[in-house]
Formats: sequence, structure tokens, C-alpha cells
Amino acid sequence: MRIAYEKGNIEIYNLLLNTKGIQFGDSIMKGFSNLKEITIPSSVTFLGNHAFSGCSSLCQISIPNSVVSLGDCAFKGCTSLEDIEIPPSVETIGSKAFYECSRLNRITIPPLVTVINDHTFCHCTSLKQISIPSTLKKIGDSVFDNCTSLRNITIPSSTTEIGCSVFCDCFLLNEVTILSPITSINVHLFFRCSVLNSITIPSSVTSIGDSAFQMCVSLKAVSIPFGVNIIERSAFSGCRSLEEIEIPSSVTEIGSFAFYECYSLRQIEIPPKIKTIEKFLFSG
Repeated sequence: MRIAYEKGNIEIYNLLLNTKGIQFGDSIMKGFSNLKEITIPSSVTFLGNHAFSGCSSLCQISIPNSVVSLGDCAFKGCTSLEDIEIPPSVETIGSKAFYECSRLNRITIPPLVTVINDHTFCHCTSLKQISIPSTLKKIGDSVFDNCTSLRNITIPSSTTEIGCSVFCDCFLLNEVTILSPITSINVHLFFRCSVLNSITIPSSVTSIGDSAFQMCVSLKAVSIPFGVNIIERSAFSGCRSLEEIEIPSSVTEIGSFAFYECYSLRQIEIPPKIKTIEKFLFSG
């Protein structure tokens, strides 16, 4: 395997054999800040944890179709990496695999990947385009947290779980399509998505979590489907443009500060079967 440096080339043979093939070992190139490009040989099947973590000059990498797994933090902090092709052979992408890849602008998740693990693309501030396969089952916590260039995303019908804080601080996100039968809008899911002006909550949802839409300052209208039982603390707090919201009769509990500082809210009807309304519901 040949690795290109700023000055000259060197040969690396530090590969770890395992029972499933050849593994590019944990932290093997971690912190090689002058590394610019690399071609991984077709004999490699695994990229270990932190394999290229902190390779801040890495701008080009070729991953062969033999690779089936990218380890945790495999490319964390590769701040010069703008584009990467994940081969269709990949089945697993580890937590924080592309964490703080601040120049990465697009990514396609291969069809064999069924889970996007926690924090995978967190702080990828240039990420504009993400393609999610129709086979994806789960999106972990904070996967797209602080992806400040992301404008739209479609969640396929195969996805049954979306974690907490997934789109937190996605300031330019203005179009979200959720085709999946999720049961919860989780904690901080759309926290501070400041240009999001509308969203359709799936009919399968039964709860809206703490601060799920907090500080979505452009959100004007929300339709909460029948079947939702609980609207938790600060769910819509700080939604200053919210003018109307319909609370279905299935809701039995509304948490404190749920509509705090919703200055534009003109009318809201409280369902007759509601059992609990916490303090400071409409304060501010």
C-alpha cells in the first residue's frame, strides 16, 4: 500500500490479520497530520477504530469493495476531506466515523448499512447532501448534530427509530420528510432548526419529547396527529412564529414550558380528556 506525503512516498505494511480477512488496525494512522492521500488495497476488509483519526490534511482516499466495516472514529477530524465514496460492500459504520469532517459536503450511505450509529456525522458543517437507503432501520443519537449546511433530508419508511438530538443545530434545515413509522419525536430532535417552517409528524407518533422543536423560530404551523399522548417539557418553547397548533383529543399530558415564548400563537384548544398540564405552559 502506497501512502502519499507532502514530501516523498513511504511504504506501510503494518496490517493486522484476523479470521475474517485483513484489518487496517486501530489508530494505525491516527494523527498523521501531513497525510494527503491514500489508496487502501483490496485485501483489506476492516478499517479499525481511529484508523485515520486526526489526519487533518487527508483529502483523497480510495476504499475498495472488499471493506465491510468502518470502525468508530475512523475518519474523525479529517478536516480536509471533502468527498468520500463508501463502497456498497460496507455493512457497518461506527460511531463518530466522520465526526468533525468539516469540509465533507456529500455522502451516500450504502444499502447494506442498517444503522447509522451515534454522532457519525456530527459537526460536519459543510455537509449539504445525504442519501439514505431504503433499507435503513435506525438513526442513532446526534447523527447530524451541527450539520449547519444541511438543507433537506428524507427518512425512508424502513427506519423505525430516530434517536435524540439528530438534527440539533441544523440551522439551514428547511425540508424534512419522515416516511417512517416512528413512535416518538425524541428529545432535542429538531432543537434550534431555525429556518424549519413546517413539518408533518407521522401518524404513528405517540409522544413529542423534551425540547423536540425548541427554538425553531420559523415554525409557523404544526399538525399533531391523533394518537399522540404526551407533549413533553419545552417541546415547542421559543417557537416565536408559531401561529396555530391543533392538539388532538388523544393528548393526556402537556409538560411545563411546552409553548413558552410562542409569541405569535393566537389560539389553542385544550382537549377535554387532558389529565396533566404542568406549570408555565404559555409563560412569556
